[in-house]
Amino acid sequence: MRTREAAEFLQRAPQTLVNWRHTGIGPVYEKEGAARTRGAPVFYRVVELEKYLAEYPPRRSSRPGRNPR
Repeated sequence: MRTREAAEFLQRAPQTLVNWRHTGIGPVYEKEGAARTRGAPVFYRVVELEKYLAEYPPRRSSRPGRNPR
């Protein structure tokens, strides 16, 4: 699953997943390609996203119209 789909699955913004990758937190991800170099496409396995959700469920927003974190 690509970043955008993974973000929807986790109920987070795609940029949040990008930020998590840069700071070394968030669900396990993999880079495509043999080189796995900077800028290589990233993907997430559903099982890793499910594990992450089990440990860190999305928070409910107390304000209407806001996305849950």
